Amino acid sequence: LLSIATGLLLGLAPAAAVARPTLTNALKGEDSLGRPGSRWTLRNVLVVSQIAMSLVLLCATGLFLRSLQSAAGMDIGFRTRGILTMAIDPRLNGYTAERTAQFLTELRQRLAALPGVSSAACTDVVPLSGGNRSDFFSVEGRPSSPAGPSVDLYMATPGYFDTLGIPRIAGRDFGDDGPTAPKVAIVNEAFVQQLFHSENPIGQRVTGGGVTYKVIGVVKNIKSRTLGEDLRPVLFRSISQTIGPDPSLMGYSVLVRAAGDSPALASAVRYEIRALDPTLAIFNAETLEEHFRSALFLPRLTGTLFGVFGAIGLLLAAVGLNGVMSYSISQRTREVGIRMALGSPVGAVQRLIIRQGMLLTLIAVVLGLAASWSVAQFSASVLYGVHPHDMVTFTVVPLFLAAVAFLACWIPARRAESVDPLTALRHD
Repeated sequence: LLSIATGLLLGLAPAAAVARPTLTNALKGEDSLGRPGSRWTLRNVLVVSQIAMSLVLLCATGLFLRSLQSAAGMDIGFRTRGILTMAIDPRLNGYTAERTAQFLTELRQRLAALPGVSSAACTDVVPLSGGNRSDFFSVEGRPSSPAGPSVDLYMATPGYFDTLGIPRIAGRDFGDDGPTAPKVAIVNEAFVQQLFHSENPIGQRVTGGGVTYKVIGVVKNIKSRTLGEDLRPVLFRSISQTIGPDPSLMGYSVLVRAAGDSPALASAVRYEIRALDPTLAIFNAETLEEHFRSALFLPRLTGTLFGVFGAIGLLLAAVGLNGVMSYSISQRTREVGIRMALGSPVGAVQRLIIRQGMLLTLIAVVLGLAASWSVAQFSASVLYGVHPHDMVTFTVVPLFLAAVAFLACWIPARRAESVDPLTALRHD
C-alpha cells in the first residue's frame, strides 16, 4: 500500500504538467514540461532532498562508527583478557544460604589451586551486564537527602579485585567476614566523591536499603552497567555476609584468571563444579573478552544499520544527480552547440554543467548539515566517548559527499565533448 501510494503521489506532478504543456517548447521538440524562466523544477527539488537526507544518514553513520571505535578502546576499569566466567544457581537445587556460602568458598579454593590459575573469585553479577541491584545511600551521622545518589551493589569474595585487575586505592580486601560480623563494604572513587566529597571514608559507616556498612576499602572506578554510562557510585558487599538476607536471584558467577588455554580451563572449571555437585546447572560460560564484545552489540548494530542506510542513500543521491545532469545536457543540446559554435571551449561548457550540479549539492549540504546538527543531539545517550556534534564527522562527511556529487556531475558533463555544433544548430 505504501509503494502504491508513493507511485500515485509522485505521478501527480508530471501528470499535471503534461496536461498543461508549453506549446512553443513542444513544437520545437524541446522539453514539453519546461517552464520558461523557472530555475527550480521538481527534479531539482527531489535531488536536493535526496542529497540532504543522504547527508543526515552519513553523519549518523560517522558518529556511530566513531563511537564504536571509541568504545572498543575505552577504559572500563577492569581487565578482560585471560578471565573465564561461569554461572551457577545453588538456590534452585534447594541450597540454604549457609550451604551456598560454603559451596562458593570451597569452589573458589579448588579453582585457585588449579594449575596455571593465578586467582579466582565469585560474584553475583559480572560488570557490563546491563543492570544490577541498586539502593540510595547516606553517610551515618550526616543529614541525608531523600534523592541521594543511587549506588550499584555487587557481591564479591576475597580476591575479586585482584582477579579483575581493579586497583585498590586505600584500605583492605574482604577477609573472613562471617555472616554475624558487622557488615563491611568496599566502595569506588565515584562513591567517595559523591557521599564523602573526597574525604577519607575508611572506617566510616554508610546506610542503604536498611543496612549499615563499614567502609574498609576504596577501589578505582569501573563501567558498571553499560559502556556509555557516566561513572556511577558502586558499593561491593561481602558475599558471605549478604547471601543470607539478600540472595541473588540470578545465580552466582565464578571468575577464574589464568594464562592458559581457555577451552582447557573451561573443562577444568566444569569438572570442579561437578565434583562438588554434579546436579548443578552451569550457564553463561564465556570469557570476559566475549562478554565485553557482547556489550558492544548496540554500537555495532547502530553503526551497521546506519552504514547500510547511508550507503543506499548516497547511491540514490548520486544516481539522481547523475540523471538530472544527463537529462539537463540532453535538453540543452542546442545551447551547448551555440556556445561551441561561437568559440566556447569544451572545458568551459563542462564547468558550466558541473557548476549547476554542484550548486544543487551546496544547497543540499547546507540543509542537510542543519538537519544533522539538530538530529545528532538525540543520539547523545547511545554515543560512547564521542560528542554528538563531533567536528571530524561534520567535516569529513560533507566533503566526501561533495566529492561523490562532483563525480556524478563530471561523468555526464563529459558528454558535452561529443556534441556537434552543426548537428545541434540544424536541429533548430
